Amino acid sequence: MRILSCGASLVLAALGVSPSFANPQAFEDNKLHLKACDGNHVTVRWLGDDFKVALFGKATGAAQDSLKLLGWDGNCQNVTWDKAEASFAIGDGSAAKPSSFLKYVAEDDSKWIGARNGDGFFVTRVGKQGEGISNARLAEIADWLKRTSPEFTPGAALAKELSVAAGD
Repeated sequence: MRILSCGASLVLAALGVSPSFANPQAFEDNKLHLKACDGNHVTVRWLGDDFKVALFGKATGAAQDSLKLLGWDGNCQNVTWDKAEASFAIGDGSAAKPSSFLKYVAEDDSKWIGARNGDGFFVTRVGKQGEGISNARLAEIADWLKRTSPEFTPGAALAKELSVAAGD
């Protein structure tokens, strides 16, 4: 068993992938599945520049200009879409900071990053439940996206943003 484990780690290292990131997920979708601040699993879609939020499995709700989600740090985050900047605004009022992506927790407590892509999202799983996310981890994901996403695609754009966030 140890030989198999060591062998798998060596193969992953040779491919430039750490064992903790051996099963990455990145895809485009018309919705996000995430945990709201109250712990409920919700589905989020776009309606123009507003969010449509509904409990998982229910019909979509009315448009709302803000969204409250559980962030990686376990704290509640208020999110709006800043039309002038074409980016998310995370925080309340004048303290809101622009961001090209959302750092959110999914229903299984895994950590994800999502960027707007037209009327949908491009999302990438960053970590499993309880796993810490470092700048090195963000750089690793950015490198993987660069290798696997053609130029001028949402994956390539997210790779660039993650490289900046990781300090590369």
